[in-house]
Amino acid sequence: MADIISNLPDSILCVLSKHWNLLSRSVTSMDFDYHGGDHGADRWEDRWGDEKACSRFVSSAYFFLLRRRHKDPSFHRFRLRFKSCYNHGEINTLIKHAMQISRRRLQHLDLNLHLFIEVPFFVFRCKTLVVLKLSHLVLKNIFFVNLPLLKTLHLNSVISIKCQDLLQQFLSRSPNLEDLVVQNFIVKNSVANTNTAEKLYRLFKLVTANVDLHLVPLEIVKNVKVLMTDTVCQQDLVFDLQNLVQFVWTQLLPIHQWLLVLEVLRHCPKLQTLANFIQFLKPMKKNQFCHAYFLFPTCLSSHLKSCCLHNYRGSVFEFKFAEYIMQNAKYLRTMKFCFDISTHPYDNSLRRE
Repeated sequence: MADIISNLPDSILCVLSKHWNLLSRSVTSMDFDYHGGDHGADRWEDRWGDEKACSRFVSSAYFFLLRRRHKDPSFHRFRLRFKSCYNHGEINTLIKHAMQISRRRLQHLDLNLHLFIEVPFFVFRCKTLVVLKLSHLVLKNIFFVNLPLLKTLHLNSVISIKCQDLLQQFLSRSPNLEDLVVQNFIVKNSVANTNTAEKLYRLFKLVTANVDLHLVPLEIVKNVKVLMTDTVCQQDLVFDLQNLVQFVWTQLLPIHQWLLVLEVLRHCPKLQTLANFIQFLKPMKKNQFCHAYFLFPTCLSSHLKSCCLHNYRGSVFEFKFAEYIMQNAKYLRTMKFCFDISTHPYDNSLRRE
């Protein structure tokens, strides 16, 4: 794209610069983005970028924040994307300055960093935060969490080091959570609590959850309307998911557990949308599938409107399950098949003898 602004007359640029200078002071959202290089490259220098360029980025971000320190109104949103092996200490300090300059009015914090960058502990004592998104970073020696206004919490590829029951603290001390993501949350040098459900408050306001059920028990998210997960166990199904209307389920199952699919649906009486990524460790034989009417899910006869089978390959189970859904879901409007183009066991995956 051509640089049109640089071709403007100096007189116009002078007027615009004065206007932008004033306008920048009223900005309530800060967004900094630095990607150090091509992470798929072979050479170290190409993969992580130029150290000088990284330093310039950090210095520019510092300068912009410091200009707002005294006279300008505080900002409410801070987003930082930083992918480089350089200047990790400076990035930690930059986050501290951002928290201080926001004058304890920060509502939205979004950090996607390098896995070796630690987040300052006082981030988790910011009582004004409404949205907290953390990705690809380290949480170390965090012993206290207090986020009373938090409504959105995303923890993606986060490493917890020497933090006792950190995940439990996040959930039990954020009573207003509505949107929760917990994926690839790794605990190191800490004692993880195995009785999470007993120590957590019930998240009654939670609406959407994308979680690993090994980390966040199903009982904690049982009131949600939208659930995405890659693991459901038979022993978890001791109650119904009464509010669930949309379910995205990805799981690899042994062939003898195929009835678990229907069992899960039986516990979702109001389900309207199902996106299924179920695959089996071994192919199913034709005589292994029965319609299992004794497990007939209520949602099929009264609510299910949309069903999507992802990575469809035309296996016995996939074909029979699709047939089962279409024959029994009275209000079904959409049946979608997303094919796995990497493998084609049949000439036409939608046709079988």
